[in-house]
Amino acid sequence: ERLFVDAALAEDKLPSFDGDFAPYFQDLTTAALFCWIHKHNISTSAYEDLVDIIMRPEFNRDHIVKNIRRFRTWRERLPLPSISAKSISISSKKTPSTSRDSKMAYQLSISDIIWNVLNNPSLVKKMYFGPDVDSKIKSEYWHGTLWAESLLFGKEQLMISEEIYKCGDFVYYYDYNDNEQKLGRLRAIVLNEGDQYRLRIQKVLDYNDLPGTFKGELRQNRSLSGE
Repeated sequence: ERLFVDAALAEDKLPSFDGDFAPYFQDLTTAALFCWIHKHNISTSAYEDLVDIIMRPEFNRDHIVKNIRRFRTWRERLPLPSISAKSISISSKKTPSTSRDSKMAYQLSISDIIWNVLNNPSLVKKMYFGPDVDSKIKSEYWHGTLWAESLLFGKEQLMISEEIYKCGDFVYYYDYNDNEQKLGRLRAIVLNEGDQYRLRIQKVLDYNDLPGTFKGELRQNRSLSGE
């Protein structure tokens, strides 16, 4: 028994179009786009991009460039990253006998991409290189712990009462929940949504704070020796 995965509509289900392309298409535009899509195997995203361009009010059919080679020459005007090529050897195992022993691979330089981004005024003015922002709603990359604890962003040190505190320093802090002073490590200097600095401190556990499964004679002896 044959299974049809794609078949033409029955005559009683065909749309009732009039014109030169009836009954299959409503007009020339629809028919031409249909043929173009299937002839060149156009992807959904590529077609959606084309529709977005055509539907823009600034689109002018008189400005359409008929020779695609002109676009290739225009590329040289733009500050685009250079494309490098490298010959890659291909293993002869599990490949047809007609396969070549090498093929060209093309790549972009990550450093060139970063340089172009940082030297693009329209992008740089929207970037943020300050300290982590402690926000209840995490909507930006700099709201996260990875940004907060990275030395590449934000403040590395902060002066409080004429004392300089640096990220990574071990400090004593007062825990209002337990009403006692504790030892911790300064992990990050962040801002709250009111542009006030806050210190993110990682608590240092001593032997008595450990869960029972992590306690043992070796850890107890090291704790008593001050390690």
